[in-house]
Amino acid sequence: MEFIDIKELPFLISVDLLYPDNSSKRVPGDYGVMNYDQANKLVSKMKDGSRLPNNEELKLIHKYREKIPNLSIGDSYWSSENSTEPDFIYGKKGTAYSMTLSSGIFLKGGRGARNKCLVKLVKDKS
Repeated sequence: MEFIDIKELPFLISVDLLYPDNSSKRVPGDYGVMNYDQANKLVSKMKDGSRLPNNEELKLIHKYREKIPNLSIGDSYWSSENSTEPDFIYGKKGTAYSMTLSSGIFLKGGRGARNKCLVKLVKDKS
């Protein structure tokens, strides 16, 4: 997994596209989507300190999206943060935040298998 340092961001951001089968493919326009549980399962397997961005980091990704390679601007990306409100539509599993990068609007969606978003990993600068 390759990470780059963009001076405006206080964290490193991955340039790789992440897929549910844990492979990295650089195919513009071919983005893998996964549900929240799949995203967290993949992140837990990473041993390099990478993680899902929190809501504040997603706001910065939105702000500097033109400088970040391999973003799908019209799609939503998972946040590491959860809402405490129950999600009654998807079986009360709780809700997770995601952000649509074109608008910068946060969404709360079910953590179940139906709700899928893209994953962009970040890690702290050392």
